[in-house]
Amino acid sequence: MKKFFKKENRGITLVALVITIILLLILAAISIQALTNQGLFGRANEAKRESEIANIKEKIALDIYEKQLEPPLGNITEGELETILGKYGTVNKGEDGTIIGITTDEGYEILLSEIYSGGTTEDVKTLLADGSWNSSKQVNSPKLMEGMTGIYWDTEGNEVKVTVENQDNWYDYNNQKWANAKTEDGSYWVWIPRYEYKITTPYTSTASTISVKFIPQTQTTVDPDYTYIHPAFEDGSANGKNNNYMNGEWDAEIPGFWVAKYPAGFQANTITNNAGTLSTTISNSSDTVVYSDKNYTSYNSSYTTNALGQTLSSNPKMSYPVFKPLTYAYNNISTGDSYTLSQEIKNATSFYGLNSTKTDSHQMKNSEWGAVAYLTQSSCGRSGTEVNLNNYYTAESSPWRTAITGMCTNGTSGDKTTTLGKPYNDITVGVKGSSTGNISGVYDLNGCVWERTSAYITNGNANLSTYGSSYVSTSANTNGYLTLSTKYATVYPYNSSDSNTNNYTTYSGKKSSTYGYGDAILETSTTGSGTTSWNTGYSSLPYTTAPFFARGGDYTASSRAGAFAFYGTNGAPYYHNGFRAVLVGV
Repeated sequence: MKKFFKKENRGITLVALVITIILLLILAAISIQALTNQGLFGRANEAKRESEIANIKEKIALDIYEKQLEPPLGNITEGELETILGKYGTVNKGEDGTIIGITTDEGYEILLSEIYSGGTTEDVKTLLADGSWNSSKQVNSPKLMEGMTGIYWDTEGNEVKVTVENQDNWYDYNNQKWANAKTEDGSYWVWIPRYEYKITTPYTSTASTISVKFIPQTQTTVDPDYTYIHPAFEDGSANGKNNNYMNGEWDAEIPGFWVAKYPAGFQANTITNNAGTLSTTISNSSDTVVYSDKNYTSYNSSYTTNALGQTLSSNPKMSYPVFKPLTYAYNNISTGDSYTLSQEIKNATSFYGLNSTKTDSHQMKNSEWGAVAYLTQSSCGRSGTEVNLNNYYTAESSPWRTAITGMCTNGTSGDKTTTLGKPYNDITVGVKGSSTGNISGVYDLNGCVWERTSAYITNGNANLSTYGSSYVSTSANTNGYLTLSTKYATVYPYNSSDSNTNNYTTYSGKKSSTYGYGDAILETSTTGSGTTSWNTGYSSLPYTTAPFFARGGDYTASSRAGAFAFYGTNGAPYYHNGFRAVLVGV
């Protein structure tokens, strides 16, 4: 007898599948609504917020505790407390000036009572001049080294020594007042603080806005609203960026540097400015001029004497430079000799008063020139207005005619004036020759003399060894820029055809997010020849027989001179070439 078996349907119909999915979606929606209604998501966000605030409070408390462990034990001053809180956000104060809390960088409001309930001891006033962050002025304080004295000028143009009591008058970069100091020889120096920057429209021949933000020495990452930390303040060594100083970095992260207020000048020139007419007395006797133990290594056969009347053909000792107004610019000196002499500044303790174990001195680099030029272009300086030209020179004892430091024209015919001190009893005269438009700035960025910088191309030209052997690599090396720069000198790439335009194109072609910025060359020009730098400045990259850089223009350059001008030179002694020095704390 046949057995009939009922066939089982083990599958799921499409209708059943759709119904199942709908039911699951309904259940999921109910579950999410239940979670939302119960505030679980909100409580999770609140828990995250409370955790972050607690973490900040703990860090601040630890910082306060560490400060209290320093002698005298258990004490913390109002200023120290403000400095600690300032690391984490904006310090909030009451109407009486007391600290009531902070607004953290993340936007959290935290009361001081939630962090610290102890009192503070009375602040012992000290001169803040160690390069540390000044939280009230939002800039690194000037770092005075041994042999340096802070100075400023009062409203009547009188030079005032900085003290604990008057230090608030020393500088205010947001109001174009830059910090100044003097060394024991009477030379003037200007503090350039560490900053990050952004150029609104780089790589054009038309001057653009430069935004600058001062940053602490400890900040090594650029903020999102800016493009670069300026390389002159960065560590390019193996302990830092490890890029062989390609952008002109230093060998440590630094809070700032001191730049000479004026180009180098000769000692023993007594120059009096009487309504634009100069009278000069020159003396090079041993009792008025201090000479180094370094000899001139080269001279120009057409210009065999200098402003001191020395016969350069006999390779005499080089006198120490001074950086003052109304001196004859230190010319008729090769780039190698000016490099050597700049290095000697830190060692000449009896003259400048510096201590070589605490201060480094060197000839200005392109990166440092760029740092000054960018700050000048920003709202902390001239806000885009070009520094006025110093077109004054004398030919009293031709053929060694030379420029006069600290002079400028204010736009009036024959108005050749200076500002340091009180000529004509008017301290406003001539300030347009300054990077700030007032007496506190850096002078002669436009005109005076072409200023040699420690920068060159390694094209193997004979002039490298003839005039720059004290600091250059003299062998031809097209990749020298990758390996041969030092913290004192910057090597640039060049093209095998070695013309100024081709060398510029080669440098521009290597531009990247990590190379080719800060030196006021690519970012502020368009070609390597002509006058395509900002403000119609010279744009001639080094090439063939002119492998060295010079900056700024001289007294004859007219509209082609300026803070963004650059030029190739053979490095030989010449009457319209000079130099400027920089000091860095070590």
